[in-house]
Order: sequence, then C-alpha cells, then structure tokens
Amino acid sequence: ARYYTHFTSPIRRYPDLILHRLIHRLVLGESNHLKKDIYHFESILSDVSKHTSDQERKAVQMERDVAKLKSCEFMADKVGNHFKAMISQMMPSGMFVKLKNGIEGFVPLRVLDDYYMYDEAHLTFVGRRGKKYKLGDPIKVELLDVDLYQKKMDFQIVDKKQPKKDSKYENYRTKQKGKA
Repeated sequence: ARYYTHFTSPIRRYPDLILHRLIHRLVLGESNHLKKDIYHFESILSDVSKHTSDQERKAVQMERDVAKLKSCEFMADKVGNHFKAMISQMMPSGMFVKLKNGIEGFVPLRVLDDYYMYDEAHLTFVGRRGKKYKLGDPIKVELLDVDLYQKKMDFQIVDKKQPKKDSKYENYRTKQKGKA
C-alpha cells in the first residue's frame, strides 16, 4: 500500500484523533476543509505531539506513585510482620523484593546478616561466610519501616529457603585469606 495508518478504537490519543478527522474529511470529499485542516495541524502538530507525550509520561508516573502510596498505606499497620517474598531486582545498595500479594519493597544492604559483595555479572550478593542471594530466590522478610511521604517500604531478610554456599566463591575467599 502506498499510504498506511492505524489507530485504536476507541481513539485514546490526540494524534490519532487528528488523523481520524483528516481521513474523515478526505472520505467525505471535503477537500477545501481538508487543506485548511492539514495546514492548521502542520503548524501546531510538533508542539501538540510534545505536549501530549509529556502529559502521558506524567500520567504514567502519577499512576505509579498512587499505586506505591496505596501499597504503603495498606502495609503501614503491618510493621514487624513476616512475609514470603522473592528477590525481584538487585543493585549495589540492596535488593528489591516482591511479596506474594505483588507489593514491592527494598532490603538495604546495611540490614543483611553479613558483609556482602555485589556480583553484578551474576546479579548476586555473596557473603563472607559463603551465603548468597540471587535474583529470583524465594525468601522470608520482615517489614521494618513504611515511609508514606517517600512511598517506600524497607524489609529485612529473616529466612532464606535452602541457603546456598557456592564453592567457587568459598575457594576464592579462602585463597584471598592466604594472600594477606
């Protein structure tokens, strides 16, 4: 096809509405109105597109913020409770955990039970005593704090199902001790 377009029904985005109006004029044979509309939309389309994209990003961010706030409000009276969770994201400062109910929170590195090194290549925290935590691990956590203002929750790990020791890291750690 020489010309092609598509849009959703019902129309949800302003650029789709503009296109729909232009096609409607074309189908009805209103060429004199069509030329005026094309000229008008060409003059404003760049600014309108930028504005609608900015507004869409703001709406998505607001939706995320409201979901975080509602999660925090729901959990506010549960400080000290234990929950089954899964490690959903890792970073040098700690790990994010996702509870069975879908709520997410953060386990700061400072609350872990050992000194842990972050292995970014393997998305793993490895402790001096050989225990390791990796992305996707099932764990049990305790809710430490809920901050409604910042819309965040902090947890600490209280139990990891089947703690693993990795001989590769244990051997490395032992070799490093011998070099000191």
